[in-house]
Amino acid sequence: MSQQTSDTPKVAAQLDTPVEARVKRLSRYYALLSAIDREIIHPSSRDELFARVCRIAVDVGAFKMAWIGQVSADGRSFIPEVDAEGADYLASISITLEGDVTALGPTGRAVRTGRIDICNDNQTDPRMSPWRDKQLAAGYRASVSIPLLEDGRVVAALTLYAGQPEFFDAEEKRLLEAIGDDISHALDVIAQREALNERNIALEKLAAENALAAVVFRSSGEGIVITDAARNILAVNPCFSGVTGYSAAEVRGRNPRLLQSGAHDTIFYQSMWASIEATGSWKGEITNRNKEGLLYPEWLSISAVHDANGAITHYVGIFSDLPARKEMQQRLQHLTHYDALTDLPNRSLFVDRLEQALLTAQRFKRSLALLWIDLVRFHALNDAHGHNAGDAVLRETAHRLGQLGRKGDTLARLSADEFGLVLANLSQESDIIDLARKVIDTLAIPVSFQGKEISVAANIGISIFPKDAGSAEALLKAADTALERAKQAGRDNFRFFAAGMDVDAERRLRLEADLHHALDHGELSLHYQPQIDMTTGHLCGVEALLRWSHPAMGPISPVEFIPLAEEIGLIHAIGAWVLKEACRQNKAWQDAGHTPLPVAVNLSVKQFHQPGLVDLIAEALRDSGLAPALLELELTESAFIGDVHEAAEIVKNIRALGVQLALDDFGTGYSSLSYLSGFPFDKIKIDQSFVHDITTNPVNAAIATATIAMARSLDLVVLAEGVETDAQMRFLRSRQCEAMQGHLFSKALPAAELTELLGSGRTLEVDAGGTPRETLLLVDDEPNILSALKRLLHRDGYAILTAESPAAAFDLLAVHNVQVIVSDQRMPEMNGTEFLEKVKKLYPETIRIVLSGYTDLETVTDAINRGAIYRFLTKPWDDEMLRNQIREAFRVAHGLARL
Repeated sequence: MSQQTSDTPKVAAQLDTPVEARVKRLSRYYALLSAIDREIIHPSSRDELFARVCRIAVDVGAFKMAWIGQVSADGRSFIPEVDAEGADYLASISITLEGDVTALGPTGRAVRTGRIDICNDNQTDPRMSPWRDKQLAAGYRASVSIPLLEDGRVVAALTLYAGQPEFFDAEEKRLLEAIGDDISHALDVIAQREALNERNIALEKLAAENALAAVVFRSSGEGIVITDAARNILAVNPCFSGVTGYSAAEVRGRNPRLLQSGAHDTIFYQSMWASIEATGSWKGEITNRNKEGLLYPEWLSISAVHDANGAITHYVGIFSDLPARKEMQQRLQHLTHYDALTDLPNRSLFVDRLEQALLTAQRFKRSLALLWIDLVRFHALNDAHGHNAGDAVLRETAHRLGQLGRKGDTLARLSADEFGLVLANLSQESDIIDLARKVIDTLAIPVSFQGKEISVAANIGISIFPKDAGSAEALLKAADTALERAKQAGRDNFRFFAAGMDVDAERRLRLEADLHHALDHGELSLHYQPQIDMTTGHLCGVEALLRWSHPAMGPISPVEFIPLAEEIGLIHAIGAWVLKEACRQNKAWQDAGHTPLPVAVNLSVKQFHQPGLVDLIAEALRDSGLAPALLELELTESAFIGDVHEAAEIVKNIRALGVQLALDDFGTGYSSLSYLSGFPFDKIKIDQSFVHDITTNPVNAAIATATIAMARSLDLVVLAEGVETDAQMRFLRSRQCEAMQGHLFSKALPAAELTELLGSGRTLEVDAGGTPRETLLLVDDEPNILSALKRLLHRDGYAILTAESPAAAFDLLAVHNVQVIVSDQRMPEMNGTEFLEKVKKLYPETIRIVLSGYTDLETVTDAINRGAIYRFLTKPWDDEMLRNQIREAFRVAHGLARL
């Protein structure tokens, strides 16, 4: 009994479970319907309504997912609005409205049929086969699609997904249909409100247009007369009265024929009105008479106005004073294409002329250049001196640029402070460089305005057709990109466009951002390049060189990031770190027992002029404990440009600390001699640009030789940078250059690697070797000729060197003491007389002979007259004659040596 009693509640609970579940589901539906009704009382827009419905269906109705598909404009696809949970599912399936209705899913069927569509088991319903796997994976076991109507037509469908099969029954379907009806009603409300808003907007627009028309009528610069269908004047505007002399009251109700002058016959007027009747309008020149009886020409336009039935209700006549109109047209035409301030072509005309120039260049296979000229800080000039001064500067700029251009070039004002110049018929790029320099120099001359001298500077971006671009638009973009590069370099600069500059600009922005943190993140380091005494081959110093290892882009060249650091104001902090780290590391090497060597540190121009520089140097020496004599500061000539007295005071204070000074990049500036004589330098460094071709370039060789001689006369140490070959080293050593640095001995090394080098005791082999006195150099690009000559002349006891090109010959000449050179005339790199002409300038004591089967008498004679060659011998040669000529050449060489 007790057992039966205890089991009874359990059985009842089991029987009530489906009922309770159904009640709960219906309760959710009613709650859902109620929530939706609350949300759609004041619907704002269709998209917001759909978003709210989907959210409520999931939050209140407890559906697994809800989405609404709006029918696209073409009626072939859906635009979905979905709750967040279903976005991935919808993105993974394809839903369409095309094809037979039997092949559509529940959403498509609901739209096409206009009836609610229910699938109570997605696993077994064959209609769901295209989507079954993904629905089951998402937990969707049943679904319903409810069509949504606007103004009686289906515009969307709401689709709901349940988590268990057999979820929807007839009662629930009725509630779902009610939900669909409520949403459809909200859509009708939204549509009616939007239509009302559109009507109100249209009415407001019409009112505004009417008001505007009234303003235009009153203020128009052209005369306007309006008549009725019988051609009686209804209204005229003030301009009409100003031209004719008649007031509105005087002409109202009268026919416009009161203005007739008698200059036109009856046929003229008949033709005019026939045209108006046939086409609705007439335009032409006509002569009328004003109130005072004076004739005046005008340009008249008459138009007929029709009502909805096509009947004429009014005529409108508009006229303008013909001479004034023609003058205004010409003025407007000019202003359309020319700048009002400078009277230069504007951007529109400039582009048109550029396109014409490109067509000509393409046709005749010529080049042209585009210069984009920007006045530096022009807006600041306007603020400081006023807009009248700015206008004066712009007019003077246009005048000066116009004087520089050639016939056929096009100059234009492109914007407020930018000018464009097209150089047509370009023959060589050096012409562009010359012109760019002239532009900068010419604009740098101050402009006089009301007793003031206004300074102007400019930057120029240059692009070239066809090298940089093939169209006007692309050429302008290339020049603009080049201009940005010029601006980055400072003022009074010009830059040519180069491929990849856009990419470089993006790179620069990233580097600028990352450089702010490079020091704190430990990305900056010092490498040290050994300096070698060319008398002994031993180390005589090291130069500290800054390096940046970017975590993503790898090593960044100092040529790129040091100017950037100067521009963004980081050079002071970075420079202070370099100075202190170099002193610390040098003292560490000294404390480790290595031979004390001076460490050279570069100072930028901005560092040199920064306040507190001397105190910073003293602090670096004091903190590291390094002797001042073991610190060498390198300056360039740029540091002394400007206030020379200030520079002299800074140098004096630095020298008072006991620090050495070196003048870097010697020979690349403009006032090297004055700096050497006016400042107490200990060393000058020959720039690597003079060293890299010193064995082949007579000009650079002469500059280096003169620099060494001058420095030695001033008791200065001379160090050559960038020495990479044994030939360069021996050439410099033969000119008594005392020291060098470069890859011939070692590249710049991290501190740890240089420590190993210091411990190794490695030196540079600088011995000149034992080259015999009588050394003969044979130069010919044909190896068999060289072999034949060597066999013939070897028995005469010469030390014979051979080279198959002038480049190889220059290297041999730098290393060996050669007295006689025999060169072939015809060689692909350069001919024999050109080669020996350079040899004469580099090694004037050599005796030079040309041997060739090709006879260019004019070239050879000219070379002999200039002293470039001693003899000219022909191929095939006579063995004994050749041997005698070479023996005679050595005798002459010995005689010159004795002199």
